[in-house]
Amino acid sequence: MVDAIILAGGFGKRAKGNKMLFLHNNKPLLWYTVLAYKEHVNRVVIVTGAYHESIKSFFDDAVNTIIVHNPDYEKGMFTSVKTGMARTTGSVVITPGDIPLIKPSTIETILNATGKVRLPVYQNRKGHPLYLDASLREALLEKPDTYNLKAFRNEYHYQQVEVQDSGVLFDVDTQEAFLVFKTRKGHNDED
Repeated sequence: MVDAIILAGGFGKRAKGNKMLFLHNNKPLLWYTVLAYKEHVNRVVIVTGAYHESIKSFFDDAVNTIIVHNPDYEKGMFTSVKTGMARTTGSVVITPGDIPLIKPSTIETILNATGKVRLPVYQNRKGHPLYLDASLREALLEKPDTYNLKAFRNEYHYQQVEVQDSGVLFDVDTQEAFLVFKTRKGHNDED
């Protein structure tokens, strides 16, 4: 079975705060990201950093979800990727926590595709999540902390999976984007 690694370690500087816990219908933004993966993965690994305690307090009791603190989060996102990967054993799908509109059916499509590395493509644009086969675990963990996931992906022949889901491209980097998310979430057919 596949695990999901959800990266939630940043400061949220452009959003001017802990965007992972921005509320919509009394649920944090990160909850919507996690929810999309729940029915298609064995376990969700949320990797925290700057806001570990506040995120942990919200997700502490979530079923099949573990919260892992990345003590090196200030060194960049790849340290969070490695922290999450170290807590899994099988294949993984990796996504930033601020990508809350991915449809569960899109995740299923990616998991049912072939290839050791897969990523969704919507209207010729590459999105999230990135799928990595378990056989790539050690190669990823051996990379320096200064590396990045895109460079790692590009080392392999990756399968582009065509999807009909603009949510694979939508991230919440600002408070304005969060307002757009709230509007779009109200019209998503897979709420």
